[in-house]
Amino acid sequence: MGCENQHYQYTRGLLDRDAYAGYETTIREQIAAFPGIRAMWELVRHSYGADFAAFMDKQIAERSPREAESMRQKWNQLVASQKNTSL
Repeated sequence: MGCENQHYQYTRGLLDRDAYAGYETTIREQIAAFPGIRAMWELVRHSYGADFAAFMDKQIAERSPREAESMRQKWNQLVASQKNTSL
Protein backbone atom coordinates (compact mmCIF):
# COMPACT_ATOMS: atom_id res chain seq x y z
CA MET A 1 0.00 0.00 0.00
CA GLY A 2 1.54 3.26 -1.12
CA CYS A 3 -1.28 5.28 0.42
CA GLU A 4 0.42 6.39 3.61
CA ASN A 5 2.38 9.21 1.94
CA GLN A 6 -0.74 10.85 0.51
CA HIS A 7 -2.48 10.61 3.87
CA TYR A 8 0.60 12.06 5.59
CA GLN A 9 0.75 14.99 3.16
CA TYR A 10 -2.92 15.80 3.70
CA THR A 11 -2.72 15.68 7.49
CA ARG A 12 0.30 18.01 7.35
CA GLY A 13 -1.53 20.53 5.17
CA LEU A 14 0.46 19.78 2.02
CA LEU A 15 -2.60 18.60 0.04
CA ASP A 16 -5.86 20.50 -0.06
CA ARG A 17 -9.24 18.91 0.63
CA ASP A 18 -10.20 18.59 -3.05
CA ALA A 19 -6.98 16.78 -3.91
CA TYR A 20 -7.49 14.42 -0.98
CA ALA A 21 -11.18 13.69 -1.59
CA GLY A 22 -10.57 11.31 -4.50
CA TYR A 23 -8.00 9.42 -2.47
CA GLU A 24 -10.43 9.01 0.43
CA THR A 25 -13.12 7.75 -1.92
CA THR A 26 -10.71 5.21 -3.38
CA ILE A 27 -9.80 3.94 0.07
CA ARG A 28 -13.43 3.77 1.14
CA GLU A 29 -14.99 2.27 -1.99
CA GLN A 30 -12.22 0.34 -3.69
CA ILE A 31 -9.99 -0.85 -0.89
CA ALA A 32 -11.53 -1.02 2.58
CA ALA A 33 -14.57 -3.11 1.65
CA PHE A 34 -12.76 -6.02 0.00
CA PRO A 35 -12.12 -9.08 2.17
CA GLY A 36 -8.74 -9.84 0.62
CA ILE A 37 -7.44 -6.35 1.26
CA ARG A 38 -8.89 -6.36 4.77
CA ALA A 39 -6.97 -9.59 5.46
CA MET A 40 -3.81 -8.13 3.92
CA TRP A 41 -4.14 -5.09 6.17
CA GLU A 42 -4.15 -7.31 9.26
CA LEU A 43 -0.85 -8.81 8.10
CA VAL A 44 0.94 -5.54 7.30
CA ARG A 45 -0.67 -3.04 9.68
CA HIS A 46 2.33 -3.13 12.03
CA SER A 47 4.59 -1.65 9.33
CA TYR A 48 2.71 1.67 9.10
CA GLY A 49 2.66 4.74 11.29
CA ALA A 50 0.09 5.00 14.07
CA ASP A 51 -1.86 7.85 12.43
CA PHE A 52 -2.23 6.06 9.11
CA ALA A 53 -3.04 2.76 10.82
CA ALA A 54 -5.84 4.47 12.77
CA PHE A 55 -7.17 6.02 9.54
CA MET A 56 -7.20 2.66 7.76
CA ASP A 57 -8.71 0.87 10.76
CA LYS A 58 -11.54 3.41 10.74
CA GLN A 59 -12.14 3.02 7.02
CA ILE A 60 -12.25 -0.75 7.32
CA ALA A 61 -14.51 -0.68 10.39
CA GLU A 62 -17.00 1.52 8.54
CA ARG A 63 -17.21 -0.72 5.47
CA SER A 64 -19.22 -3.85 5.07
CA PRO A 65 -18.08 -6.84 3.02
CA ARG A 66 -21.54 -6.61 1.42
CA GLU A 67 -20.38 -3.36 -0.19
CA ALA A 68 -17.65 -5.32 -1.97
CA GLU A 69 -20.21 -7.85 -3.20
CA SER A 70 -22.37 -5.04 -4.55
CA MET A 71 -19.38 -3.53 -6.34
CA ARG A 72 -18.42 -6.95 -7.75
CA GLN A 73 -21.90 -7.40 -9.17
CA LYS A 74 -21.89 -3.91 -10.67
CA TRP A 75 -18.39 -4.55 -12.09
CA ASN A 76 -19.56 -7.75 -13.77
CA GLN A 77 -22.56 -5.93 -15.27
CA LEU A 78 -20.37 -3.12 -16.60
CA VAL A 79 -17.84 -5.54 -18.09
CA ALA A 80 -20.61 -7.51 -19.74
CA SER A 81 -22.08 -4.33 -21.21
CA GLN A 82 -18.67 -3.35 -22.61
CA LYS A 83 -18.32 -6.71 -24.32
CA ASN A 84 -21.45 -5.84 -26.27
CA THR A 85 -20.09 -2.48 -27.36
CA SER A 86 -18.06 -2.18 -30.53
CA LEU A 87 -14.91 -0.11 -30.34
